[in-house]
Amino acid sequence: MKENRKNTKNKTIKTPFPYGKFEEYKRKVGIVSEKDIKLIKIKKLFLLATDEFKKGLISSDDLSAISNKLFVYLLKDNLFKEDQELFGAIEAASEIDFYIRNPESKNLNRFLKEVLEYPKKRVKELASKSFLNNLVNFRAFRMTLK
Repeated sequence: MKENRKNTKNKTIKTPFPYGKFEEYKRKVGIVSEKDIKLIKIKKLFLLATDEFKKGLISSDDLSAISNKLFVYLLKDNLFKEDQELFGAIEAASEIDFYIRNPESKNLNRFLKEVLEYPKKRVKELASKSFLNNLVNFRAFRMTLK
């Protein structure tokens, strides 16, 4: 079992990576292999994870671990350059588990706010893109019927 390890005040904490959840999220957004990793799919996966975090279905450790993985995906092929706001939210989410365990830090509230505000801004955008994609697909299908 792979673990995340963070050093907090000379103590190492070990948290298991949520492989089951991560694989479930990847299936839901259509990531089957490394070649399927696109910015829009990373966004959708992050929104799934933050939604489940807000609902209490995954822990802050799970959210941080998943976000760490997404952070690596964004760095690969320089995808982070295409959406700095997503990059910032994922980076903040990847650090939440550390700041929860270090209450003297002033960053926890700022990072939580950044993580929780991102979905509010993006859900409408993704919904409209999905609607437009469906409309384009429908029009293409209709054209084949003529």
